Amino acid sequence: MNESQHTKRHPPRETESDRPKKQQKRTPKETPSDVAQTAARNCLEQNPIYEGHLLDDHLSPDPPTTSNSVHEAEAMALFDASQSKVDFEMFRPKEGTNNPTINDFRSLWKVCLRVFEWSPVLLISPLNGLKYRSVATKAQQSTHGPESSEPADDADQSDNPQDPERSQSSKGKRPSGAIFSPDFSRILTALIVHPCWEGDVVLFILALQFTVKCRVDNREPWPRHDLLFRVSGLMTLRSMFDDPDRKPVRIAEMFNTVYNSQAEDNRSTFSRFLHFLGDQVKSTPNDVSQPQAYLGVDALPVTLKDLKFLTAAVTKFDWGMDSWNCSPDEVWRAYRSQRGLGRDEVPTTNAETKMYTLRSLKDVYREIASQIRASRDGASRVETPHRAIPDDNQEDDAQGGGEDSPIDDQFQPARGDSMDMLAGNVSNIPRESTAFPPQPRDREPRRKALVGGEETEDEEEDLRRNQRSEDLSQETQVMQAVTRRDQIGRGMLSGPSSQPPYTEFAATASFTRAPTLLSPMTPFVSGETLSERLNSDEQRLESRFAYTERIIKSIQDTQKSHGEAISDLQRRTELQIRPRNEAESVNVAATTQGVTVLETENEQLVQQNQALQKRIDQMAKDAEQHQAEWSGKVEASEVEKSALLATMSQNEERFKAEMSKLSARKIEWSQKAKTLDQEKVSLLGIIAERNEALALQSEKVRRLEARLKATKGIRPETTPSMEIPVQPNSDNTSVRRNLVPVTQHSTSDPDATLESQVNRRNGGPSPIEEPRE
Repeated sequence: MNESQHTKRHPPRETESDRPKKQQKRTPKETPSDVAQTAARNCLEQNPIYEGHLLDDHLSPDPPTTSNSVHEAEAMALFDASQSKVDFEMFRPKEGTNNPTINDFRSLWKVCLRVFEWSPVLLISPLNGLKYRSVATKAQQSTHGPESSEPADDADQSDNPQDPERSQSSKGKRPSGAIFSPDFSRILTALIVHPCWEGDVVLFILALQFTVKCRVDNREPWPRHDLLFRVSGLMTLRSMFDDPDRKPVRIAEMFNTVYNSQAEDNRSTFSRFLHFLGDQVKSTPNDVSQPQAYLGVDALPVTLKDLKFLTAAVTKFDWGMDSWNCSPDEVWRAYRSQRGLGRDEVPTTNAETKMYTLRSLKDVYREIASQIRASRDGASRVETPHRAIPDDNQEDDAQGGGEDSPIDDQFQPARGDSMDMLAGNVSNIPRESTAFPPQPRDREPRRKALVGGEETEDEEEDLRRNQRSEDLSQETQVMQAVTRRDQIGRGMLSGPSSQPPYTEFAATASFTRAPTLLSPMTPFVSGETLSERLNSDEQRLESRFAYTERIIKSIQDTQKSHGEAISDLQRRTELQIRPRNEAESVNVAATTQGVTVLETENEQLVQQNQALQKRIDQMAKDAEQHQAEWSGKVEASEVEKSALLATMSQNEERFKAEMSKLSARKIEWSQKAKTLDQEKVSLLGIIAERNEALALQSEKVRRLEARLKATKGIRPETTPSMEIPVQPNSDNTSVRRNLVPVTQHSTSDPDATLESQVNRRNGGPSPIEEPRE
């Protein structure tokens, strides 16, 4: 009976031993330090709870409301054929279950939305030039189960160089490419709450991109031109990439060269951190072999190893601020202890987490489809980092593209304001040196015409056709540059930016985000004061306004030239009307054709004029809006400055009052100290006198003892008679007369009295009377 019971109970013990309940036997973690508690408190106070309705602005609705069904169908076709959808469908979290994958992933969602206002799926996606990659072995289980987790990211572990989207084999289980593993979610969450990012998602993405580029040895240009001002030294680094004679070296070595060439005062804190980070990241041959593209779009592979490298660098680096010198894990534990479970933060349930993840994944594939479509249509390439190694997944052939360069068509002119329909020449518009160099346009092949029954090249027609193409290309590039700078003004320079550094300036219309709120200006890492920051912002604002004014002036000049051209066309049209007497000599057909051409050109010029006028009006509105925004910022800064000055004055007054009190107390205590010193001196004098008196008394006692001993030695020799003599009464009177009262010879000195008594007994002289000779 007992054996059968033992046999039945044994399998459950084995099952329980495999459960994560054994983690409860670990030693409890230490309490977060005061520095971490302060950092977590500041993070919670500066970032209020993310409202759920804001996700409708951050993510596209599902089902979508787009009017272009063809583009939506292309994006959903990519998503349906991807491994990400397979992994997502296998992700079936149940409510109320203790699943580490869903718990940590939902916690990451809460923190990422609250601190960065970004979906974590969009944060690490091709939108930012990144792609989540889970390193796995053949024996590893999928992360979809409740007991699964991502394995240790071993440097010697072999990575599969093939793109998971190209190999959808059902043999064995593999980690999810859509849902982050528990370890990945936990480390990423801890990194997000660290105060070194100051809530700026761009700084975090720059650091993560730099980490991955160092690990996989990606040697392509980095970062984008619009992000060069974010960190000191990046502009010099970018110029090194543009040097055609540069040697192909690791990006960490290039940044070290830039860092060593900078003066100590010109190095910002984040620049020093990137220099330190480059030395911390280690690379292996397996890391270099990882794919660095996804469906033909550049995407650096982000693994658990990258997060560990970044965490170690953040922990070991000396930020120069006590509130930042703590580990991300410590800040995260303090954050959880102060926030609680966060039940009121979105997503609140597992179902919401899955729904928001699906919407994010669809947005990612909409962006990928947009870039593939732009590349396929031959749009001008947007500058993004390219792969250092060829893509092994052969996705370019599958998509019909021969280049692996993601092109985001969101930066083309809007449909209603496109300049492609214009035929005018705006090549005379002066152009400022810009970070978007004009891309070479392939010239159309020459067409052949029949001349005299033989095919020949019509060179004049060919030159005119290509000239028109070049004019249109130049005009489009100018408007793109204006649009991009306009987007920069509304994004990066207008406040704490949440724009990803691996996408050009802004997300597509489907990824519209809520405008960034004006946050209080705090001391920056680089040591800039409030006035210095305001001055630099005003300089950038003035330079942007100056450039906008130059563009407006150029457009107005172009409009003026178009007006002159219209007037010229009208004069030419009037010249075509000949007098009646010359009507016979005029070729009616030729005249009609010429008038038609002139009218067409006139209509085109009118359209150009209208389009330019709309552009001028829009730019004027944008300039006014920017000026209003910056005026509000300046006013807020002034208010904050006045509040700080008032606080400083109050603190100074309090300090002076405290100092006066301390001075008065100091004087009072000094007087008391003098009084105590005097009392001490008097007491010491009294003690000295008493010590002298005690010494005299001791000497007297010693003498008395000596005399007492002498007296005791004399008594046996003079023993008095026991008989009582009887004397007559007559003699008593005479005897009494001869007696001398003792009181007359008594003295206050007991020694003298005792000495006199002894002398009388011995028949010696009295101490009062000297013995006679």
